[in-house]
Amino acid sequence: RRLVLVELAGRVQSSAHRIQSAVTGLSDRYPEDAELLETTMLADHAATQQARHAQSLKVLCGEWPGQEWRQPLSLVD
Repeated sequence: RRLVLVELAGRVQSSAHRIQSAVTGLSDRYPEDAELLETTMLADHAATQQARHAQSLKVLCGEWPGQEWRQPLSLVD
């Protein structure tokens, strides 16, 4: 069951990120439309909450929801 929940949470999180990307693109294309901007901001906020809920579900299932790299990354160039 845990793996099913983790997989589902990952799909929900990916979906939320796709929604955010689409909404950002839409608002970037029509920056002068105040009504559209308001609607896209509401949609982005809802997608952000959805992504956070998915992350929380992963944590409750014992998973780390963030990115992980195989090798340490340098903090300086």
